[in-house]
Amino acid sequence: MRAKGVGALIAVTALALTGCQESSAPVDPDQIGGTVTLWYLEDPVPEFLEAVKAGFEDKYPGTKVEMTEVPEDGFVTKIDTALLAKEPPDVAFIYESRWMKAGSVMKLDDVINAQGIDTANMNQVALSECELDGHLYCLGSLTGSVVLLYNKDLFDKAKVAYPPADKPMTIDEYDAMARQLQAALGKDVYGGSVGSPYTWAGRLTHFSEDGRKVDGFANDPSTLHLYDVLGKLSRDKVSPTAAEEELTPRHDLLGSGKAAMAVTDFEIGAKTLEAAGARWGAAPPPVEKAGDDSFVFVGTDKYGAFTDSKNPATAKALVAYIGTEGSKIRAEKTDQPPLDATMLQAWAGTNESRQEVVKVLSTSTKPGLFVPGFWEVTSTLSDIYAQILAGETDTSAIQKEAPELQKKLDREWETWENIK
Repeated sequence: MRAKGVGALIAVTALALTGCQESSAPVDPDQIGGTVTLWYLEDPVPEFLEAVKAGFEDKYPGTKVEMTEVPEDGFVTKIDTALLAKEPPDVAFIYESRWMKAGSVMKLDDVINAQGIDTANMNQVALSECELDGHLYCLGSLTGSVVLLYNKDLFDKAKVAYPPADKPMTIDEYDAMARQLQAALGKDVYGGSVGSPYTWAGRLTHFSEDGRKVDGFANDPSTLHLYDVLGKLSRDKVSPTAAEEELTPRHDLLGSGKAAMAVTDFEIGAKTLEAAGARWGAAPPPVEKAGDDSFVFVGTDKYGAFTDSKNPATAKALVAYIGTEGSKIRAEKTDQPPLDATMLQAWAGTNESRQEVVKVLSTSTKPGLFVPGFWEVTSTLSDIYAQILAGETDTSAIQKEAPELQKKLDREWETWENIK
C-alpha cells in the first residue's frame, strides 16, 4: 500500500530525520562475504530468486542470501519502519523514489564502473525508475511491459488487418478497429478493452514536460477527446464498463475470447492467450493523435542496497549480480523477457508473437517522466473514467477536477523537495 496524503509527509519527514548519508565507497572484493538479507515482493515465479541465491552464493563462496517475501500491501510501511529503526534489509525492491532522494539507498556508480556493467544495453524506460540526478540506485533483470495484445484468430475471423507492431494507432484508429471487430464478431465479443488512460498512456498525456503541471494537460482537447472516445465505446457496448473490467480483468477477457484486443500486462495476457490455444500479436498502446510518440510502460524488478546495510559490500555485489547475471537467469529459468535488450532477440527466437513484442518495445525508448506521488495525484481520475464509461458524467468532470489535481501535484512536489 502506498503512503498517501499526510501519511506520505510523515514518512518523508521521518526519512529526513534519520540523517542517512549516501555511501559512495568502492566495493572491495575482499569484503564480499557473510550473510546478506533480501526483502522482495510476492513473486508468482519463485524460480528466479532461487536461482539468483544459488548463483550468487556459488560465485562468492562463504556468502549466504537470506530472502524474505513481503506482501505488497504492507511493503512500504515495513521498509519505512525498518529505515527509522536503522535496521533495513541489506537489499530490497526499491518501491519508492523518496528512499533514493533521502539517501537511504546507496548509489551504484562504483560497482557499475568496477564491474563494467553496460547499462546502455538495458531498457531505458524501465531503468529510469532507478535513476535520480544522474545516478543509478537500483538494477533489475526483467522487462515487464503493458502493451496492446490481440487475438489473431478473432482478427482473421473478422477479416480485420492486424495493428502494426512498429508504430502506435491513434485513439480514433483504435476506435474504428474496435467497432469493425465487434460488427464482424457479434455482440458477445468486445472489440477492445483498455482501462483508464492514465495507467498506460505516456505521462505527457496528462502532465507537462517537467512534470509540474497537470491542469491544462489532463484537460486539454486531445486528452478530453481520448476519454470521450473510450466512453462512447463503452456506452455503445463495444468495450466493457469499468465495473465489468474489475469483475473480469482484461487478460481474462482476451483468454476467454470475449475481447479481440486489450491493453494489458504482457506476461499475464500472453500466457492467458496461449493457455487458451489462441494465436496472439502485440502492438503499442494507442496515442491521442497522429504524430505523438509511442509510449510503452516498462517496469523491472528494481533491487537496491540500503545505506544502513550491515554488509554493504556484499549487498552491492548482490545488486550487481541481479543487474548482470539476472537477465540471463530471467530468460532461462522463467522464460520471461530479460532487461538486457541484447538478449531479447534470443528470448524471442523464431516465435512470431514474441518478435512482435520486441518490435513494440523498440518503439518506446525515452526514459519515463518523473512525477512525485503520481498515483496519489491521479487517483480520482479512475472514478471519473468509470463514470464516463457508465454515462454518469462526461469529460466536463475532468475539466472540473483539473484544478484539484494541480493542488495535489503542487503538494507532492513540495513534499518531494523537502526531502533532504
